Parts: sequence; C-alpha cells; structure tokens
Amino acid sequence: MEQQILEETRREADELLKQNKLSEAIPLIRQLAHWGDLPAQKELVDIFYNYKYGHERILPAAFEYVRLAALNQDLDSMVLLGKMLMNGEGCKKDKEAGIYFLKKAANQNHPEALDELAMIFLKGIDTARDVQKAKELNTMALEKIKMKKDKTAHDEQIQKEIAKHHLMIEKYIDKNKENG
Repeated sequence: MEQQILEETRREADELLKQNKLSEAIPLIRQLAHWGDLPAQKELVDIFYNYKYGHERILPAAFEYVRLAALNQDLDSMVLLGKMLMNGEGCKKDKEAGIYFLKKAANQNHPEALDELAMIFLKGIDTARDVQKAKELNTMALEKIKMKKDKTAHDEQIQKEIAKHHLMIEKYIDKNKENG
C-alpha cells in the first residue's frame, strides 16, 4: 500500500476522531488495520476492548485486532491475545495457544507475560505445578517492571499486580515448608 494513501487515511480518521465522529472513523481505522498498520490495530483494540471513546466492548472485534497486532510482533498485544485465548474472550477458549503467545512475549522479557506464566505454573494450568518456576518468572517480572523507564498508569497497575503475586507465591512456599 502506498505510504501516501496510508497517511491520508490516517489524517482523515484522526480528524473524524477530533470531531467526535467515532462511527465514521472506525471504518477508516479498520482499513488501516487490515493494511497492516500497527497503530490502527492497537487503536481498535483500545476501542473494542478498553472502552476508548466510550465505545462498548465488542470482544470478537477486539480479538480480531489484537490478533493482528500480535502477529505484527507487538508484545503488549501478544499478552492480551494470550489472556483472551486462555479465557475464551471473543474467541474459542484455547489455553495452549494462549500460553504460546504469553511465552512468545515472555521470551522478550515482557513483565506482564512473565507474571502471567508465573501464575500458570503456580496454579498448574495445563502444566505440572512448579512453584520454583513460578517464583523465578515472577521475580524476573518484578525486576523488569521496576527497571522500565517512563512508566504508564498501566505499568504501575501491572507492577502492583506482580508484587501481589510475589507475596502470594512467597506465602505458598512458606505454607508448604510448614506442612513439610
């Protein structure tokens, strides 16, 4: 697709958004997304999953665009896609595929993906329970999120969640030491 057409379509969509004409902007953003434009894919995930612009949540549409963004190598999208697949949000539940995308993001040291995998190992979801592996992954997640510069509100929320999971793992380990 010619760069000029992409840029013109993006400008037109942005102008419609500024005018609060979301229903007119969405078809343009969808077109951009299907042309492979990652920002458009992520924008649609925000619209259909995160209620951006006050839009209702439409899980099948969110799944469509988070999948495209994940296939476009966006790590945050891989994590969300993994969670959606694990829970069957907007798609058929597929824990194996969900774990695949979480591992793919975790292999790039994505803190949220590391923590999600830690909880999978702690709970033994579709794998043998491995508390030590859970602790290792959670500790890595905590280190990575603390090192992240320019934290967003989402990052701060994730850091709290990772810290909460860290305490949960420690309590589980302590409890099992007591029970022998």
